[in-house]
Amino acid sequence: MKENVFEGKTALLVGGTGGIGAELSLALASFGASLVIHGGHKSEKSALLSKKIEKISGKEPEILIQELNESSFDSLASSRLAQAAQKSDILCLCFGPFLQKSLHETSLSDWR
Repeated sequence: MKENVFEGKTALLVGGTGGIGAELSLALASFGASLVIHGGHKSEKSALLSKKIEKISGKEPEILIQELNESSFDSLASSRLAQAAQKSDILCLCFGPFLQKSLHETSLSDWR
């Protein structure tokens, strides 16, 4: 049985509903953390992840749905996501589309 080393701690996973973020969510839940999981859009995937986490930990995670793009940056400071970040003990940034290019080949459009 795993030791609950993160019991009493809250982890915010930005981009935590898919890929590496989802796997990290499951791992943190198995070690006792309470989770706030951010996703870009509501999906069956986030609902399934929530059920898995509840089964592992007995705790239902909070799911935050908020798109992260250039137009959402103005309201980001007052968002539920920013509030969750301020209250979290653990912050995991798993968000991203992944683009593999050398720095000199990366355009402004790529960064956006």
